[in-house]
Amino acid sequence: MQVSTPDGRTVVVRRRMLPWRPRRRLRYQPGDASDVDLGDDGLVVVVAGIVLLVLVVPLLAIVGVLLAELLLLVLVLPLFWLAKVLLRRPWIVEVVEQHRVLRAESVRGWRASGDLARALADEIARGHLPLKSV
Repeated sequence: MQVSTPDGRTVVVRRRMLPWRPRRRLRYQPGDASDVDLGDDGLVVVVAGIVLLVLVVPLLAIVGVLLAELLLLVLVLPLFWLAKVLLRRPWIVEVVEQHRVLRAESVRGWRASGDLARALADEIARGHLPLKSV
């Protein structure tokens, strides 16, 4: 849940579902290649084809690996959730601001972690909870 502090900052209070922190991905933003002119020369087309092949094959491999990782995560996430609920493993409640963890606490039980998250959110909104980087 998003909470605004009295000084205007926005922080997020959430439960971490996985026992590890997911890696942050760099966002790829391709440039505009609409002004590229390959011409009518056959050699230019062949060279351009080889260059595109060298660029596209690794990109497709990376996308394939990312999709496989996402599929594995989707398949494993329900098992972690069931293990946490049935085996009463601790949930990690985090206070996050702009991808930085400001505070993290471990608590057993789904209901208790929800109560802690709401209590932290209320304290942050009132300005009674000091936030510093963990």
